[in-house]
Formats: sequence, structure tokens, C-alpha cells
Amino acid sequence: MFMKWLLVNIWIAALAPAIWAFVIWLVERMRDHRAQSHILSAYVDGQLGFVAIGWCASALLEMDTYEECVMRVVSWGGLTGLLWFTLFLSGLVAAAGARWPVASRASVSQGVSLLWRYLAAWFTLALGMVSLGILIYVHLFVTTSKDPKCSLSVLL
Repeated sequence: MFMKWLLVNIWIAALAPAIWAFVIWLVERMRDHRAQSHILSAYVDGQLGFVAIGWCASALLEMDTYEECVMRVVSWGGLTGLLWFTLFLSGLVAAAGARWPVASRASVSQGVSLLWRYLAAWFTLALGMVSLGILIYVHLFVTTSKDPKCSLSVLL
């Protein structure tokens, strides 16, 4: 069951942009053999921030669903605050990347453009890893709960 959850929530969300970038790259190559697109271009302007937003929202939903099930507030050890902070930063970077993609900055010097591209990519990768780690921790905590009222079948 965990592997299905992992496939649906993690792999599809993280790999879908690269898969579609690859399809677009193939189509471009069929039309023009000199196409310069790159498969990882789906991640370089902060688009992975949207994936991190989804993972944060999923973790918050699982936390809330579990608390409703056990009918008490569960101490998550600061994870809720970290999730909201990660959610805020992911949204900020994703929105900035969508608003000011590297391709539209023709007037900016190539060095600054390249620096922004790599900083945005690494920053959203870090945010994605933080949100992914918390999501997996929360999911494993919820699904391995010893409370019979809150078994996996009740929560799903």
C-alpha cells in the first residue's frame, strides 16, 4: 500500500514535468533537428515549487485528518510550522519563476540570468526535499498508528 501511495503522491508529481518536457523535446526534434530545449528546463525557473506546495498541502491534510480521527490535538513537534513556512517559500519561488522566467529576461545579462536559474532550481529542490521528507514522516506516522479507530482503511 505504501508503494502505491509513494507512486501516486511522489513519483507522478515529481516526474510529470520531466516526462512532458521529454515529449515536447521529441516533438521539437522531429520538427527541427536543431532544437535547443533541455529536458530539465521544466524545473529551472522554480516550477518544482508547485510540487512542494502539493506535498505540503498533502501533509497538512493527513495531519488534520488524523487529529480529527483521534479527536485530540497531536503534537507534531514543530512540523506544522515548518510545513507552513515551506509552503510559503515554495509558493513565493514558484510564483516568481512563473512571473519572471529566464527566457523572458533577454535584457538581463546572461550571467545574472544563469545565476537566477540555478539558484531557483536548487532552492526549489531543497524545498521539495524538505516537504517530501515531512510528508513521508507524517504518512508513516498516520498509517502505523496503533489507534484502531484510525486505521488506514478509516483514513482513506
